[in-house]
Amino acid sequence: MLLRFFVFALFFLTTTLSQAQIIKLDEYIDAIDARWDGEIPVADKSSFRDEGVRDAFAIEALKTDPTSETRNPASLRAPNGVLEDSFMQATGRRIWNASSIYVPTLVIAGEFDTWSFPEDRELLMRDLTNAPVKKSVLIKNATHFALFEKGRFQLYNEIDSFLKAAQ
Repeated sequence: MLLRFFVFALFFLTTTLSQAQIIKLDEYIDAIDARWDGEIPVADKSSFRDEGVRDAFAIEALKTDPTSETRNPASLRAPNGVLEDSFMQATGRRIWNASSIYVPTLVIAGEFDTWSFPEDRELLMRDLTNAPVKKSVLIKNATHFALFEKGRFQLYNEIDSFLKAAQ
């Protein structure tokens, strides 16, 4: 279930498509690669990437849409409410209040993540006034796509230790 969450979260945060648009797998992979390339701060992009993981993700993403195989080629339907959320955030309008969170909260970002800015994470941590436990983690040498990168096990370990501590 946690992996499904990451699949949906990453998909929504990496697309710039209109609501209910249909995405072809190869176009989807190309869109991810283009955005990912922009975050990797070195010329050799393969030094960060684990290509097999990215490709497996794209195939699994298709499986989240039960109608994907009804089209040729197979494609993914995707809601994009995150775009409205992004617009609201970019224009300084919050759509929710972090003080309404009453559960342990883990905030993770990659060092080179261009989606999650340090000042946004700091404000979030400050505003988590009712979270009994809150932790912010910066994954070194990672982008917004840390889930697919060679250093992804640091991400997994942080999540695992946080969940174990919360039990």
